Amino acid sequence: MKFNKLFLVGLFLGGLVAVSCSKDDDKDVKPVDEFSPLTVEQNKAKVEDEGIVLLGTIKDFEKIPTIDAAKNMISYVGIGNLLENNPNVDNDLKASQLKAFFKPVIIASNQMDFNAKRMANSLSVNFEDEESLLSLWNTYKGTYTFNSTKRTWNYAAGSEIKIVFPSTENGTANNVTFRVYDFQYEVGPFSWTPDYAGELPKQIKSELKVDNNVVLSYALEISYSDKMPNKVKATLEMPPFQFTSEVSNSGNAEAAASFSWKKNTTTMLMMSMNATGNWAASNLSGDDLTPGDIIKYGNVTFQIMNLKIAGKVDVLAIDNAMNALPKTLTEEQQIKEECAIINKNASLYLCYADNNQTIAKVIAYPVQETDTYYDWYEQREVTEIYLEVGMRFKFKDESTVDMETYFEKGFDDLLKQVKDYMTYLQTKY
Repeated sequence: MKFNKLFLVGLFLGGLVAVSCSKDDDKDVKPVDEFSPLTVEQNKAKVEDEGIVLLGTIKDFEKIPTIDAAKNMISYVGIGNLLENNPNVDNDLKASQLKAFFKPVIIASNQMDFNAKRMANSLSVNFEDEESLLSLWNTYKGTYTFNSTKRTWNYAAGSEIKIVFPSTENGTANNVTFRVYDFQYEVGPFSWTPDYAGELPKQIKSELKVDNNVVLSYALEISYSDKMPNKVKATLEMPPFQFTSEVSNSGNAEAAASFSWKKNTTTMLMMSMNATGNWAASNLSGDDLTPGDIIKYGNVTFQIMNLKIAGKVDVLAIDNAMNALPKTLTEEQQIKEECAIINKNASLYLCYADNNQTIAKVIAYPVQETDTYYDWYEQREVTEIYLEVGMRFKFKDESTVDMETYFEKGFDDLLKQVKDYMTYLQTKY
């Protein structure tokens, strides 16, 4: 796929993949009924402008000093044995045991090539990894100070984990401080972890300072109800950028999830979904589950800069209708029926986030695709032509344009910016 389409293709697909269904018109989800007063070409120009700003912001993010500071810390921690002078630690343990507390630094060090999906996944919490945090905390807390003369680490007892070291490879002044603090935990047992009766984290914070300036801060907050986690929020700040991931579950009947990336107060990327359904373990144990078995109602918003895909999809109705299609349909008939089902049970819009005015409605239609690849078994190039569900925009004048065509033309400036950026990456990496 050509890169000049990726911006909007990602915008649409991100919303569609996450979307569930809605029983009500949510004012925060459903755009206003009126179309934007701008012409199609004017809307296209504004979309292009958003893409150029986003691309420039990504390049700015990849150059922030936090990334180099995080890489520098990882390098220093690898010198000698950070833990060798801590009397609470067995001699055979290494600093890698501290990776649970280093998580935000590890995340920051990997941002030279920014990927929003990777960032969202990195901020997620795996409770199996969190089970032993209290024991690790009690073992490792204290201050570790780098001795640049001996290239070793001094240790002093303390109530938090603190690592002090230089900001440059061969530096002698310890002007960098990384600290992990305010660790709180929930005491077990937990009904959903029968093999573990210890503690689980409720809160933990960390920060990285260079010359007393905060270049990274992280906070994990977990709330519990009847010994079950019902809300998890992780916030990572790399000034002037902030990433926030949040999930919640209320009685296995209502769930919500969101991920956002901001520069100061400006939203660069935001995904949110809330839904009602049944997330009880007994309902998730089947092998043949479909979305309609779990989700009843819900709403979704996917936003990039000032553009968002918003709307509602009746997942259960689509699920039932798709399953009821005759098995004897031809490929062409199957795709046409699937498009009709989606258009009947889905209302999606491409709109502006600031005023909620609709740029276009999003509708499904059959599209012919061509896939050419080399078949190593047959030792020849193979071309396959097939139909699949595609998406097109329907504008206020009732005209329709497939999404690929709409974003194929008129984006010369954005395409030039992308090509320049790709050249920059190839040169640098």
